[in-house]
Amino acid sequence: MGMRVAAIELNLSIIALIFWQDFVYRVRMKEFPHLAQALSNTIEALRKDRKMTKSALAEFAWLERRYLLEIEQGEKKPTVNAVYSICEALGIPPLAFFTRVEEERKRLSYLDNDNGTPPDGEPERRHPQ
Repeated sequence: MGMRVAAIELNLSIIALIFWQDFVYRVRMKEFPHLAQALSNTIEALRKDRKMTKSALAEFAWLERRYLLEIEQGEKKPTVNAVYSICEALGIPPLAFFTRVEEERKRLSYLDNDNGTPPDGEPERRHPQ
C-alpha cells in the first residue's frame, strides 16, 4: 500500500510540474497578432491550390489528421518540424511559405485595424462588386 501511495504522489508531482512549466512557458512567450490565423489561412490556401484534401496533406506530411485540422482551424500552433513537413508535402520551400504567412499576417492586421491603409502603405484598392 505504501508503494502505491508513493507512486500516486510521484504522479501528482509530475503533473503539477508539467502544468507549472506550461504556465511559465505561456507567460513568457510573446504572442504575435494574427500569426496562428495567418499560418492556418496559408496552409489552407496552398492545400486548396494543389487540390489536396486535408487527409491527403496529413498523410503526405506524416502528421495526424486531427493535428492538421487543429492547425488549419487556428487551434494548434505547429512545431517547426510540422511546418517543414507541411511545406515538403505542399512542395513549397519554407522561406516562400513564411513569406506568404507574413503577407497574410499583415493583411489580417490591416483588416483588424481597418484604418484604410494596407500594410505596404498604399491606399486600399476596392474592387467593384
